[in-house]
Amino acid sequence: MTAAAISADFVDTKRIKGRKVLQIVCEVALEQEQRVMEALGWPNPASGLPVAIARIQDIPQGADGPTDASCTSDKGTPSNTSAKGSDRRSFREMPRSQQAALKLSDRDFCKWLVDTNPDLWNKNVRDRGIDVLTPSEILYDAILKDKIGIASKKELDTNPDAAGRWDRLLTDYDMRSYGECRA
Repeated sequence: MTAAAISADFVDTKRIKGRKVLQIVCEVALEQEQRVMEALGWPNPASGLPVAIARIQDIPQGADGPTDASCTSDKGTPSNTSAKGSDRRSFREMPRSQQAALKLSDRDFCKWLVDTNPDLWNKNVRDRGIDVLTPSEILYDAILKDKIGIASKKELDTNPDAAGRWDRLLTDYDMRSYGECRA
């Protein structure tokens, strides 16, 4: 048996009276799905899988995943630690403008954004005259703003309609591997 540990956020509980048990709900980033399944396998309610649960006190709240070299950002900083080592908020606790800025530094998100919106890529390259050699983060930022219908990411914090469009976009991105999107 291979020992495995998964860092997750403890988010809820549910009493199952008929079975006299308490279900514990923990969440991990969707990007960690393969790692979780490799470590734990698919759940089987009939037999269960013995696991240990422990509170992680020395990791700032919201941090998740391993800190090895396989999980580093483009700048070489481990993805679950901040450059200054200060406490961080979880993604869901951040203002939407900050969420958008972080997602624009995620290569998978940017690739998905372009792949699912080729018309916006063409619009920004041709119609707006943004050169293909322009740093990609400028082009991705323009595509995202066009997709959501905003002039500034700050609108995500002040405009409820824009916030709703951002939330739907994130849901679409998170659901991409399942082949269907939530309404």
